[in-house]
Amino acid sequence: MIAPYLEKKGGVTDFCRMLICNLSQDFQVFYFGVGSKQEKCSVAIRVIRFLQSLYKLTKIIRKDSFDVIHINPSFKLYSLFRDSIYLTIIFAFHLSRRTMVFFHGWDLDFFEKIRKRFLWRKMILAIYKRVRIIIVLFNKPREQLITLGVSPEKIKIATTMFERTEKAGADNNPLENKGTEDVRILFMSRFLKEKGIFIAAEVVRLLVKDGFHRFKFIFAGDGPAYERLIDFFSLNKLKDYVEITGFVSGENKRRVLEKSDIFLFPTYYGEGCPVVVLEAMGAGLAIISTPVGAIADIVKHNEGGFIIDSRDPHDFYQAIIKLTKEESLLRSMQQENMKKARENYEAGAVTRRIESFYMSIIND
Repeated sequence: MIAPYLEKKGGVTDFCRMLICNLSQDFQVFYFGVGSKQEKCSVAIRVIRFLQSLYKLTKIIRKDSFDVIHINPSFKLYSLFRDSIYLTIIFAFHLSRRTMVFFHGWDLDFFEKIRKRFLWRKMILAIYKRVRIIIVLFNKPREQLITLGVSPEKIKIATTMFERTEKAGADNNPLENKGTEDVRILFMSRFLKEKGIFIAAEVVRLLVKDGFHRFKFIFAGDGPAYERLIDFFSLNKLKDYVEITGFVSGENKRRVLEKSDIFLFPTYYGEGCPVVVLEAMGAGLAIISTPVGAIADIVKHNEGGFIIDSRDPHDFYQAIIKLTKEESLLRSMQQENMKKARENYEAGAVTRRIESFYMSIIND
């Protein structure tokens, strides 16, 4: 398995960690960490580490015999370039029919730039048409790869996964913990502008401005926008309505999800299938988000929440007001999401599907 170092925070490493933990005993995994362990490093350091990883990968492939080689890139410039070179090295050892590529992120605009450039298009097609199985997170990337010339039979659609957060031995019904006090709205992600952090902050201001005070807005995460977020709430006298937890995991994440009613995620980042959305669904939250990546495929509009194609905070504010006024609608969305997530997106269920892809490669 070729993927970012497990020490790094992020959806790809979370996915790989959960996959490894849930694989049946028939599978043994050798994990090959790539990229940088630090958030920021110079171009020179990146190049040196990349060359070192190429050398190590070549030695490993020459020494050991693997039934499946599973690579986890995103369709973005650096990741695509790096992992395409890894694939070229793998193909040099005649292992193309053992490869599976799982694209965790997909930049639709970047794909169009590649498609319009003859040399880039031919290079990408030459590499990825040789891969045995390509997994994408929603239908649009599949359509784009087909227009590039990749065989439709190679391309599968799958999702990321989440692990249930309830305490062992609990009643396993987090809905019983909701609706016992004022509405609790959750934003949980990296504090980046593109993740919609300032849209969410403006929603808080709109709620208070229009006289709605029976809510608590939880911001769980950290990132570059942290200080600006603090300043915004201080300037607008909103501190009484918000709680900023910092990065949460494990028991702390379980408590945050358990107490929340609505998950607001107004992202316009190049998402794939955000694990945080699956976690929120599995914990019984109604979802208010955008049609980015696989989100609109997972959360059905008016069934599990609201999918809003907008960057206007007022549109998200209106969705929250609707759910606070129609409690029966909120509860039905929560129930729908919890049932759907646990049946389709839990780590065990998704891992079994990934195993079936592995076996199709092994038995080919």
